[in-house]
Amino acid sequence: MRPERVTALRRWRRRGGLALLVISPLSASALWLTFQHKPSWYRPVLLNADNFQRARREAVAAADDFGDKLVAGRPFEVTLRQQSVNEWLAALPEIWPEAKDALPPELSAPAVRFEPGLLRIGAHLERAVGQTILSVDLVPEVSKDGASIGIAARALRAGSLSIPRILFERVLPWFDPQAPSTAPDDRVSIGQLFSGVTSSNRFVWPNGERAFRIQSVSLIDGELHLNIEPL
Repeated sequence: MRPERVTALRRWRRRGGLALLVISPLSASALWLTFQHKPSWYRPVLLNADNFQRARREAVAAADDFGDKLVAGRPFEVTLRQQSVNEWLAALPEIWPEAKDALPPELSAPAVRFEPGLLRIGAHLERAVGQTILSVDLVPEVSKDGASIGIAARALRAGSLSIPRILFERVLPWFDPQAPSTAPDDRVSIGQLFSGVTSSNRFVWPNGERAFRIQSVSLIDGELHLNIEPL
C-alpha cells in the first residue's frame, strides 16, 4: 500500500476514534434521558384528606351498585372512568392495607390509562441504580364462546424506552418463574403474559357470593366498558 494511502487511513481512523469518543457519551446520555423520561399519560393521583374520603365513598358506592345489579339478575353494563380508577388506586392502600402486597416493594404509585383497545398500567420503580416509570400495554379479550377471558402484553417500557421482556424479568425477579420466591403461585411470568394468559370467565362477587361472567370488554379513550351477565 502506498505511503500516502497509509497516512490517509490512519487519519480516518483517528477521526473515527474521536467521533466515537464524542458520539458515545451523547448516545448514552440520550438513552438515559429516555429511560428517565416520565410518560405524559402517567398521572398517579395524589389524594388529600378530602379527596381520599370522596374516593372512598365513590368506590364503596360503585361496589354496592354492582352487587345490587347482580341481585336483580339482568345483564348490565359497567363503565369505569380512568380518573376514578386512578383515585381508587391511590386510596386502596388505606382502604385495604393488604393491597400493598400486590406490588413488590420497588414499585409504587400505580396508574392506569384507558386507550382504544388498550389498557396501559404503569408504576414508579426505584432501585439503587436509579428510578424510572415501568409500564406495560395490555389487551383484554373475551373468547368467542364466552367461556374464558384473556389478557396479553403488547409492549414493555422503562420511561419512554421499550425494553425486552428478559430485562424486565431481571428488574422484577418475581416475574421470573424460575427465580426463588415466596410470591403467590398465581403470579405469571412476562413470557407467559406476552403469549396471553387466560382464565375461566366465571367470577364470584364476594358480597353475597353472586356468580357472574363478562360478556364483553371494550376500551375507549378514558373509559373501560364491561357488559356483565349474572349467573
